[in-house]
Amino acid sequence: MGKMLKGFIGLILMMTMLFSLNVTGFAEAEDDYTILIYMNGSDLESAYDEFEQAFFGSATADLEEMIAGYDNNQNINVIVETGGTAKWANDFVDGKKTQRFELVGGKFLEVGSLPNQNMGYKKTLSDFIIWGTRNYPAKKTALILWNHGAGPVVGYGYDENFDGDSLQLNELHEALKTAYNTTGVKFEMLGFDACLMASLEVADVIQDYANVLVGSQELEPGHGWQYTELIKAIIGNPSIDGASLGQIIADTYYQHAVDNQTEDDITLAVIDLSKIENVVLAFEDLIKEANSKITEDTFFYEFSKSALSAKSFGGNTEAQGYTDLIDLKDFSEYLSSYQAEKAAKLAQTIDEAVVYRIDGDFVYSSCGLSIYFPYRDKDYYEENMLLYSKNNFSEVYMTFLKTFRNRLEKLVGDGTIDYTFIEATDESPYYELVFSEDEMNKVYYIYIDLYEESTNPEEDGYLYRFLGTDSLVTYDEESGGYLDNFQFLWTIFGGEPLMTYVVSDYDTFIEYESPVLYNGELMNLLFAWVSDYETEVQQVEENGVMVEQTVNVGEPIGGHYEIYGLRRGIDEETGMPDKNLYQLEAGSILTPVYEAITVDGRDVIIEGTSVTVTDEVQLIFDELKGSSFQLAFRFIDFSYEAHTTDFYPFQKAE
Repeated sequence: MGKMLKGFIGLILMMTMLFSLNVTGFAEAEDDYTILIYMNGSDLESAYDEFEQAFFGSATADLEEMIAGYDNNQNINVIVETGGTAKWANDFVDGKKTQRFELVGGKFLEVGSLPNQNMGYKKTLSDFIIWGTRNYPAKKTALILWNHGAGPVVGYGYDENFDGDSLQLNELHEALKTAYNTTGVKFEMLGFDACLMASLEVADVIQDYANVLVGSQELEPGHGWQYTELIKAIIGNPSIDGASLGQIIADTYYQHAVDNQTEDDITLAVIDLSKIENVVLAFEDLIKEANSKITEDTFFYEFSKSALSAKSFGGNTEAQGYTDLIDLKDFSEYLSSYQAEKAAKLAQTIDEAVVYRIDGDFVYSSCGLSIYFPYRDKDYYEENMLLYSKNNFSEVYMTFLKTFRNRLEKLVGDGTIDYTFIEATDESPYYELVFSEDEMNKVYYIYIDLYEESTNPEEDGYLYRFLGTDSLVTYDEESGGYLDNFQFLWTIFGGEPLMTYVVSDYDTFIEYESPVLYNGELMNLLFAWVSDYETEVQQVEENGVMVEQTVNVGEPIGGHYEIYGLRRGIDEETGMPDKNLYQLEAGSILTPVYEAITVDGRDVIIEGTSVTVTDEVQLIFDELKGSSFQLAFRFIDFSYEAHTTDFYPFQKAE
């Protein structure tokens, strides 16, 4: 009887301990590392790729990379929760369930299954984190959020099973807070394998719940991170800290992009979250000073143009969609002439917080952190600001944005900017645009617009076709005017002119987009005109050490085009940018698309002559076939409104 009682009491004690473990406590961390991956597949997994004649399967490809990197190390846990997509491109994930997997024995073993959960719901994320840290306790834990990203306004993720619901930053904060308060686990690294999530607002939201943030300011290509090397890095060094792991993620991501020919416009930053509060405070100091000067017209115009000039991300054009995300340090450097001390302090704190970063050749001015500055997207300003206000980012900044908007609307007035237009003469063959000094303060940038006149309107179906906008303008110091520099040369692909739009204009290159049909689908061809220079090797200082570096010298001696690839615009249904960047493939058909004006004055969209892509067909700056053109100056003002002069004729000499 005594032995039975003793056994019964022992059983009760054991059950009590188990209950306590599962409900209120966690097992002691015996493993070295747990990687929790919240994999919201969405259309990145389920959409059908007409070019490849297969489903995108981007999530499946990354799961396969994880398998390739794992060697069944008993002290490293790779745990994945799947959901958010109706159809998966593999035979072990079920689109009708939310599943949890552990990577074991060269495959993913299902260790948990739930009815379909909304991956855009905060509780789904917090439940996964709590479950993962409870069942796979480790000395260090990392969290990776896999899917679309849209920055601090729309947030992270898109669940196609639940009407495209996403986790806005306030919801993400609540999910992380709930998980942390329940588990006490702070992530060594929190990474977004998603677009546009390396912003100051995102870092501010997560700073209490992770040591390091890894994220991209720019759009990410569809292939995303390289998980084979990520997992190998942890296995090779189980005590690796978040910053070191982030550097490996960034370097292998860059090589992954090189292998997929998508490296030109990528970014990835490793951010020390313990330094983010300093960045926020320095940013608020700059904004407070700006707020005190914003009623001065000259300061307002220069502040506005600084925001417009700063490197932007996510396309930020009408065709690609507006994100209104700009590089925080680049922005501050444009302000250095007007707020030198505050701008320098902000730049210093950014450099201290961003411990490592990579970027492509055409995003060289990125610092690792973006900021949302609502400017270009006028149609959705009110809607976006309502979403943004939920982030509780900075009362100082929110107050400034309202003040700035009110001042902007007051100064815009009737929208007119006075200028003088001087026609070409025998003495001066250039058309010229001249502003007074006061009016020039309001002007951000000047381009030309070009229309080509049809020689046979009835057959062509148009009178004029628009060839787009370009930076073919030079400044004349003697007259103080802007001269057209059109010499009947334009961007040509396979003998056909493209309708071009300038995306951004820098000292050494100009970025463009051109709407085209690619194998019948409307996309944007993205490319850049890169200036060529003579170079020489110079001694330069890097981190206190003199090193040899090849640098450009003198003025440009020419230039050439480089194609990034093709990308769709922002999805009208999801509001998310396209993560896939396609490269031109031989045998594909590219058809230029133009805006046009008919004989009776209607605006229409027309298709040009199709070109078959080959290795020999290149973008070139070459002579146009037509002989009669209409040109106008286009200038963008401080409020990001475009103005055009009257059109004037341009004829080739016979």
